Amino acid sequence: MMNNFRIKVLLSIISLISGFSVSSAGQTVFNDETDRIVLAKLIFSNGNKMSFGQLLESNEMYVEEQVEIGEGEMFILDQLQGNLLEQYLTVTPAGTPVPIQLIEFEQGDELNEVLEDDDHINDGAVILKSSFNEDFLNKQGVSDKTIAALAGRRVVNAVVDEVFVDWTDKSEKAVTDLKQAGQGSCNNSTGYQYFQTHHCHISGSHGSGSSQSHCDYHMHSNNQRTSSSKMRSTYSRVANCGGGDVALVHSKKTLGFWYTQDTLFIPVNQARAWQTWSSKNSIRKKRRANVLPVTPGGYIRVWTKFTKNSK
Repeated sequence: MMNNFRIKVLLSIISLISGFSVSSAGQTVFNDETDRIVLAKLIFSNGNKMSFGQLLESNEMYVEEQVEIGEGEMFILDQLQGNLLEQYLTVTPAGTPVPIQLIEFEQGDELNEVLEDDDHINDGAVILKSSFNEDFLNKQGVSDKTIAALAGRRVVNAVVDEVFVDWTDKSEKAVTDLKQAGQGSCNNSTGYQYFQTHHCHISGSHGSGSSQSHCDYHMHSNNQRTSSSKMRSTYSRVANCGGGDVALVHSKKTLGFWYTQDTLFIPVNQARAWQTWSSKNSIRKKRRANVLPVTPGGYIRVWTKFTKNSK
C-alpha cells in the first residue's frame, strides 16, 4: 500500500500534466478554460473584456482582461485599486449582482454577518440585509466605500449574463494620452518602447509586501519566469504580436513538483493581463509563469510580477 507521501507525489505529477496533453504527432495541446469557474464576465464600451473567477485545482481566485492591440491600447485593471471584491464593486454598475465567492474570499466571516439566512433566499439569490451594523464591519476592516457599494446588491453563485460597462467617460483621456504616446505594443519600430512604458511596472492592485518583477519587452518566441522565493500572487501581462495563438500557463511548486494551475489562450494581436490570488491565510509557494507558442510564427512581449501577499 502506498504511504501518504507517495500518494501526494503521484497527485502532484497528475496535476502537473493536467493542464496540457501531447498529440500523436508530438505537439503540445493545451486545455483552455477547463479548470476554472467564471463568476462574472464584463464587456466594456471600449471593447475590453474582463472576467472574475475561481481556479478549481488550487481554489485561488483570478481576474483577467483582454485588450485588442493597437493605437491607444489600455487595460482598465490599471485604473482599479483595492482587493478583488473592491475592484469588482468599482468596475461594475450599481445593482450588479455580486458572486458570493468574492465576498467569502476577501472578507470571509465579517461580511457573512450581513447576509440574510436561508429563509430569505429569493429566486436563488441571497439578499443583503437592508440594514446592518456598519460599526461592526468597520471594526473588521471593511471600508465605508465597500459597505455602500454592497447595499442593495444581490449575492449570487455566479453572474449568468455578461455585464456591459460604459467606460467612455473614464477612459477617454487615458486613451487620448496613449494614442499620443505610440502605436501600440506590436509596432515593429516602437512596440518595445510602448510595452515597456505602458505595460511594465504599472500601478494597480497586484498585491502587497515584497515582490519580483520582470519586464521582457523585447521580441520573444517564448518566455518563462520563476519566483526566487515563495509568493501568494502571480501577475502576467502578455502582448501576442505574431501569426499564431500563445498559451499562458501559471504554475505552483508543491512537494518538489511544478503543477499547472490553469492555462489561458491569447489570440493574435491581443494583449491579456491575468492575476491569480491565493487567500491571505494560504501557504506561500514558489510560482512560475510560462508563455508558449501554440502555433508557430509570432513573437510576444511579457511582464511578470510575483507578490508575497495577495492584497
